Amino acid sequence: MPLSSPESLTYSVPTQAECLLHIPADPHTSDLLVLTLHGYGMNAQSMLDLTLMLVGSDRIVASLQGPNQFYQELGKPRTAICYNWGTHRHSAANIRLHHDMVRSARSQLQDRYHIGPERTLLIGFSQSVGFGYRFAGTYPGEIGGVIGICGGVPRDGRPARTCR
Repeated sequence: MPLSSPESLTYSVPTQAECLLHIPADPHTSDLLVLTLHGYGMNAQSMLDLTLMLVGSDRIVASLQGPNQFYQELGKPRTAICYNWGTHRHSAANIRLHHDMVRSARSQLQDRYHIGPERTLLIGFSQSVGFGYRFAGTYPGEIGGVIGICGGVPRDGRPARTCR
């Protein structure tokens, strides 16, 4: 039993996010911008490799790294560091952060390579599939399509309009 009932304070801080880019030899021949998101316990490199096998190396691919890191096996030296997109405990904040990350990466890359939203594809694997569907439902004009691999629609089946 807790000794007290603490008050919870929520605050925001700026953060940096990272993605790995695959740029073809002549990026101006790419007709598609692919934003790809890994599953729970993966990383940006593993998803980049999988995505290139799916879409080919003649496309611009940005593999976004999940914002939450953890050790694959606690207590073991030099264990792998894995990433995830969040948990249900803070789902609204996790959804908002995911949307901000995708929008920022998408905007920078679309401006840099002059590829519009209609030629932008969002691919998600496992945990990130639901986040991708929420993104498409919340910002339908910002991407041209979504591919979900080994994942599902959010449990409530609604876009996260309240999380903007």
